[in-house]
Amino acid sequence: MQDNKSYRWSEGLHFVQFMKNRAYHCGIKRTLYEALFGCKPKLGLTTSFLPEDVLKDINTEEQLEKVRERVQTMEKAETNQIMQEKEPVSKNMHKIIVDNGLNRHDEGMLTEEIFVSDTCCVCLKETSDALACKMCRRKIHTFCGHASKGDEMDILCNICFKTIFV
Repeated sequence: MQDNKSYRWSEGLHFVQFMKNRAYHCGIKRTLYEALFGCKPKLGLTTSFLPEDVLKDINTEEQLEKVRERVQTMEKAETNQIMQEKEPVSKNMHKIIVDNGLNRHDEGMLTEEIFVSDTCCVCLKETSDALACKMCRRKIHTFCGHASKGDEMDILCNICFKTIFV
C-alpha cells in the first residue's frame, strides 16, 4: 500500500490481488492471469499501443485524454476517407471471373499418414505406451514410473511419486 500511496486497505487489496495473479504458477506453467484471460497482464501505459515518444510527453490524465481524443478523430477521418474512395460493387462486376473447376493443386499433394509421437515426461524419449501418470496425466514409459502393488496400470511418474512420498 505504501508503494501505491494508499492508506485504505480496500484500495491496497487490488494491488495485492494483482501481484498474486501475476506470479508464475509451476503447475499450470503460466501465471493465473494468463490462464484466466489468455494474455499477459497489462500494467500502466508502457504496455499500451502508444509509441514511446508519445508516452514520454504524458504526465497527467488530462494529457492522456487529449492523446485519446486525437487518436479517435484521426480514426474517424481515415474511415471517412476510405469509405469515399471505394467504388460500388456493381461497377466492378465485369472484372469478376468465376472458375467452377476443382482445385488443381490438390491433385499433386502427397497423402502420407502423420504419426504422432509422444514423449515420456521422465526420460524425454519417444514412447508408444498408452500409460499416463495417475496424477499429472502425462505420458510415461512403464519402466520410468512407480506402479502400485495391486495394479500395474496405476502408475506415477518420478516427479509425482517424489511429491507424494517426500
